[in-house]
Amino acid sequence: RSFGLPPQTSRLKFNGDLRARYDGIYADDPRIEDRHRARYRVRFGTVAHLRDNFEVGVRLASAGSTGGDGGGDPVSTNETLGNTANRKSIGIDQVYAKWSPLHAADWTGTFTFGKMESPYVFSEMVFDQDYTPEGFAEQFAYAINQRHSAKLNLGQFILDEIAINSQDPFMLGAQLRLDSAWDTKLQSTFGAAGLGIVNARSLVSGNVPNVGRGNTRNAAGELVNEYTSLILDASL
Repeated sequence: RSFGLPPQTSRLKFNGDLRARYDGIYADDPRIEDRHRARYRVRFGTVAHLRDNFEVGVRLASAGSTGGDGGGDPVSTNETLGNTANRKSIGIDQVYAKWSPLHAADWTGTFTFGKMESPYVFSEMVFDQDYTPEGFAEQFAYAINQRHSAKLNLGQFILDEIAINSQDPFMLGAQLRLDSAWDTKLQSTFGAAGLGIVNARSLVSGNVPNVGRGNTRNAAGELVNEYTSLILDASL
């Protein structure tokens, strides 16, 4: 049976990649065993550009289980070969809807809902590149002139939904950036951002897969610190 795309769909794009690697883990500490792993990452997605400045995207990715809900590591889509060649998991890596109502000569603006790429411009010291936050994001850009542009990135992300607790944890963040192109070989960027976790104590060890280590917790497994951060960066 043949069929066509609906008339409101103007463009449909597919994307994907496959990565294979050897992963060796070694340590001088005799309590840590050396590890040898063959790993892969596979991703496949599609983006539909609709009329009225709407975009809808879906991406699937390999998802090694970390326990909990079985959805995979939130900061890695690597899968390890093993377990007597059992079937490997595939998870939803992205699913979002984006609306771009502002697209003037000097102003642009987008609004995104769902599970998305991070709207912030950070190094991996702050945000893992494989982390796809869930919630809402707003991004605005203003062209000051031909050389300088200012950008504002906002996010309201849901960290967990807890059935027995009304104090669900979520994260609020705002980032302001100034990008400059002084000539074809010299560019600079400056950024300032604030991130804060609301109801951080609700992120107990049991409902945060694979990322609870290294954080100071009390006897109940609750985070001791609030994790409100100010991040400044610059590059030339």
